[in-house]
Amino acid sequence: MSLELEISASVALIGAIGIAYYYKKSEKPRIGLAFGALFAINAILLVLIPLFTVIC
Repeated sequence: MSLELEISASVALIGAIGIAYYYKKSEKPRIGLAFGALFAINAILLVLIPLFTVIC
């Protein structure tokens, strides 16, 4: 189960990187900033989920 969580988190992270890169190239920087924040949240979750499973 932990491996599935890590795989899905990294897939979400890669998707967020792709979306943020796409919107950075476009002419709407505010949307790019929003997806950058989404990318940061995904990065935090990628660290917190394994830590949470280790602690519990």
